Order: sequence, then C-alpha cells, then structure tokens
Amino acid sequence: MKIERTKNTISGFAWGATGKVVNMFLPFILRTVMIYKLGVEYLGLSSLFASILQVLSMSELGFSYACVYAMYKPIAEDDYKTVGSILIYLKKIYFAIGTILLVIGSVFTPFLKYVIKGNIPNDVNIYILYGIYLINSALSYFFFAYKSSLLSALQCNNIINKVGLLTNTLLKVGQCAVLLIIPNYYVYVILIPVTTLLNNLIKSHIVNRKFASYLVKGAIDNSIRDDIKQKIIPLIGIKISTVLINAADTLVISIFLGLKETALYNNYFFVMSSVQAIVYEIHSSMLAGVGNSLVVDELDSIRKRFEMLNFINMWLVSFCTTCFISLYQPFMYVWVGSEMMLPFGMSILFSMYFFVTTIQRIIIVYKDAAGVWKEDMIRCYASCAINIILNVISVKYIGLYGVIGSSVFVGMFIDPWMARTVHRIILKKTAKQFYLNFIKDIIACCMVCFIIYMTCLKIPYNWFGIILRVVICCIVGNIVLIVIYHNDYRFTDSKQWILGIAKRFIKDKR
Repeated sequence: MKIERTKNTISGFAWGATGKVVNMFLPFILRTVMIYKLGVEYLGLSSLFASILQVLSMSELGFSYACVYAMYKPIAEDDYKTVGSILIYLKKIYFAIGTILLVIGSVFTPFLKYVIKGNIPNDVNIYILYGIYLINSALSYFFFAYKSSLLSALQCNNIINKVGLLTNTLLKVGQCAVLLIIPNYYVYVILIPVTTLLNNLIKSHIVNRKFASYLVKGAIDNSIRDDIKQKIIPLIGIKISTVLINAADTLVISIFLGLKETALYNNYFFVMSSVQAIVYEIHSSMLAGVGNSLVVDELDSIRKRFEMLNFINMWLVSFCTTCFISLYQPFMYVWVGSEMMLPFGMSILFSMYFFVTTIQRIIIVYKDAAGVWKEDMIRCYASCAINIILNVISVKYIGLYGVIGSSVFVGMFIDPWMARTVHRIILKKTAKQFYLNFIKDIIACCMVCFIIYMTCLKIPYNWFGIILRVVICCIVGNIVLIVIYHNDYRFTDSKQWILGIAKRFIKDKR
C-alpha cells in the first residue's frame, strides 16, 4: 500500500509535539521540586545513571532500525507474512538484547564509585538506585516492546505518541507527588520501570487489536535476515556515535568535575533537548513516509521533496537558535536563580550545539529511510573518536566549555560529511549546492541571532521580559529570514508546497 505520508506525518507530529510540550513543562516542575526538596546532587545522580545506561543500551546496536527498514517494502506490497516473520525475528533479538543488558549492567556495578567525583547524598545507596535504572532499561526490550517497530514502519507515530503522552504524564505527575508528599528518592525512581512496563503493554494491546493481520507466525526468509545482519555492522557505528556524543559529555563532567557541575550542565542541556525533542518529532513522524516515497516515487520528485524539507527544517532550526540566544539566560535566571546559572558563553555554545545537530536531521532521515548506513560508517567512527578525545583533553583545561565545545566542533566539521553520501547514493547528484546553501544558512542564522540579541539586550530578566523577547523573536526573527531568503528558489518552492498542504487540509476538514 502507499502510505498517506503527509496526513500521517501531520497527525504523528501533532500528537508527538503535544506530548513533548506537556512533558517538557512537567519535567521543569519536577526538576524544580527536586532541587528544593532533595538538592542539586540528586539531579546529577539521575543524569549520570541515565547516561551510563544510555551507553550500555548500545547492545541494541540498531537492530530495530534495520528491521523497520526491512518492513517498508513488504508493507508497501501488503506482504503480511514477511512483515510478521520480521517481527518474530525482532522479538527474539530483543529478548537477547535485554538479557545482555542486564548482564553487562550488573558487571559494571562495582565500578560505579569511580565515575562519581565528590560527595554522594548520604541517604541513598547508589547501587540500589542503579539497579532500578538498569531494570528499567531492560524492560524497554522485554514485554512486547518489539511491536512498537511495526507502528513505526506503518507510520503510526500518532499512536506511539499518544501512549507516550499518557505514560509520561502519569510518571511525572506521580514523581512530583512523591517528592512533595514523602519525599523519598527510592519511590521516585521505582515509578520509572512501572510506567515503562505500562507503555509496552498498552502498545502491544493496540497492535493486537488494530494490526493483527501483521502478526503472522513464520520463519524469516534467509535473504531478509542476511540483509538485516549486513546492515547491523555499519549501524554499530551509527549507534556508538550517537550515544557517546550524547552520553560521554555527562560522564566526563561527572568524572572530572563532580555531581553539582553535572546537574548545572544538565539543566541547560535539558532546556535545549526539550526544544530539540519537539523538532525531532517532525523528523520521526516523516521517517516512514520518506521510506515509502523512496520505494514508490520518481527520482525528480524525491530530490525536490528533499530540498523543500531541508529548507523548512533550516528555517525552523534558525528560528529556534535565535530564541535560545535571546531567552536562555533570562529563563535560567527565573527558573533556578543566578546561583545555578552558567556563564553567557555556555548559553552561546548550547545554542550552537542545537543548531549544528538539528540542522542536519533531514539528511539523517533520508539516510535512515534508505538504509544507507554502511557508506556512512567511517564518518560515525570519526565523530565518536574525535568527540571523546577532545572531551577528555579540553575538560582539564577549560572545564564545561571544553565538553560542549567538543560536540559543537564535531557537529560543525565532521557530521556534514554524510550529506555527500546521501546525495551520491540516494539523490544521485553532487552535494556542491547543498554545501553552498549550508554555508549561506549558517551566515544567515548568525545575522539573525546578532540582530535579535542586540534588540533584546536591555530587556530585564523577568517573566514579562521573557514574553517580550519571545514576541521579538517571532516577529523580527522571521521578518529578517524572509528578507534574506525571499529570492531563494528554496523559499518559493517550500512556500508553495506548504500552501498546497494547507489548502488540502482545510478542504478535508470541510
């Protein structure tokens, strides 16, 4: 079948963005309550355990990505038997992965004390807490978790996001209640695996009820299994690169600087990643649609759609970056107070980090949708190695600046290599124009950031000032972008495409 790509993308994003917005504000409340009820070191512990288990979860090695990719073609051809066999194969893989994660995580337990510098809260046992986090990570692979991959392949992200909205809201509300009523950090943590299990069970029930035709038992074809296995080796590089760039920062800070610095860093990272998560929902919602289009559409149509999506993403990312420049410090001042703020230079680096990592997400969407992982493997290993080396060296000399600066360097100068791979293999053309546009987009974003920053320079740090800065970013920021790009062919094509979608959407609602 041909998936209704635009409709499913909008629906998936709408629910995903709603969930991210709701679960962006709830964690702000949760982190605030934890700071004042338990102390900043507890935030450091939570961030540290999450990062350790993020590294250990590399045992997944990208099997789910490979299996989802393998399902695109049989879904387009209504081949239920093949899809069912892939799901059974993934179920076995997930069981093995969960078991391996428990074993490796348990072996790591005696070394916990070596990754924490400074004092640990006296009323907690880090080994018990770590065990709870470990069980939660394993649960993400047990109890029908493999069925979520079918929802992804069918572009039913709206279902995934609805369930996530429900369970995450229950988790955050429950944790806030625990902190306010008891407060007890053990009960706070034990709620995490409970809601993970609930999430898996709800999605499994939905798949059984709505997509039972795909749950066909049968042995996977040898050619499909071999194709999945061949894609796993390059996916290891993708997985390692992504996980270590995200998790190594927190681990390095905890080892060299301590839990308090880890908490301060993660407060800023949390703000950035919350906005980033909303933007990523757009990309996640369109992944299966892009995969379907690569199967059924002509090359010219694929090229044009890629350029429009990339330009729209650039506009959104540039706008968000200008907001970060203007709003980061005022928001942190109002939220946690001046004593828990980092210097302005760190907010600039976090804004740059957001830009360089998010601006390239359309490239990643097309790469994942087409299964182009082997050709990008060297770039991933280079990103991983350079980031870790720069992290360890620079943190000793310039502290937090070195940690986030290393990630910015990798995102700016190493990761853009994958654009050449995507253009050569998927789009069948040179990436020269893409890189020229990339340079132009960076310059344009810097111009807008400077104009917005100077405009907001004298606005005070309070809630009224934050609202005023948001208004200025929305109006002035977008006007400047329109002035810069009004003659750009990408702007004209994207505007016409968006207006066409809007007209169809309005017509369907009548």
